[in-house]
Amino acid sequence: MKTVSFLREAKTSKNSWVPRKGKNFFSVSFRHIGKIIDILIRFARKFGWKAPALEKPEEQIRELKRQLDDAVIQKNQLQQTARTLESEIENYRKNLDDLRRQVGKDNVNAFKSNIADFESLLIEVEKKNKKEEDVQTFLREKRWFFGAEYHNVEPKKPVGSKSIFDFYLEDYKGQGTIIELKLPSDLIFTEDESFGLSPKLGVSLGQLMRYIETTIAFSHSKEVSRIERIDEIRPLGYLVIGRTKLDEEIEKLKVVNSYLHFIQVLSYDMVLLKARTFIQWLS
Repeated sequence: MKTVSFLREAKTSKNSWVPRKGKNFFSVSFRHIGKIIDILIRFARKFGWKAPALEKPEEQIRELKRQLDDAVIQKNQLQQTARTLESEIENYRKNLDDLRRQVGKDNVNAFKSNIADFESLLIEVEKKNKKEEDVQTFLREKRWFFGAEYHNVEPKKPVGSKSIFDFYLEDYKGQGTIIELKLPSDLIFTEDESFGLSPKLGVSLGQLMRYIETTIAFSHSKEVSRIERIDEIRPLGYLVIGRTKLDEEIEKLKVVNSYLHFIQVLSYDMVLLKARTFIQWLS
């Protein structure tokens, strides 16, 4: 244990004080120095002695203690503010979900009517009584078919590009999705291979990839990005093509999509299935 030794002193003939030799001393441990300083300060004050060298550290200690107390108070206040904000955020999310659910319930009959109209439209397209553009117009106006999270839909044409994709969806998180529509009569698979993709599907996938890459390239330009309102790093892509009237065809297409990352291939029947599932959730 480290100690400090205090020696008794004697006055010499030269009127100076020197430590006496011998065993006339005592030792104090370092861990008691603080207590001794406190005792000395109180002792000095009792007799009216000024000890600025001893009082200054005490003032510093008091100031540091005050700052520490203030910091603890601020920390507690910030923690309380954070808890309050988290509670408010959770309430906002709940209210938003409740509002969406209520809006959906209020319009469930209209949604069911939309599904019936879309089914009829697909039949007319297959009979060539309606055009592909009619399907595009319908889905552009009824974007909820792709999901209730989409709040913005508009046709897009990247500046400087000759390619126009059908329309562009944006969800509440700001994530963009490019929608490319092909004919319901287009084939999805070939008959030669279980998971063989038709030439039309292959070309359409390449087209959608080009649209995504074009969007990414133009989004790097601040001016073009401002004009086109393209601010995401990488949009997603939906390719809607063909029909899957049998369950096994839908399962095959799900397997194909499991190998894709940023693109999903949907048949018109799968779009209808998404819409029906949404109606069931509302009900």
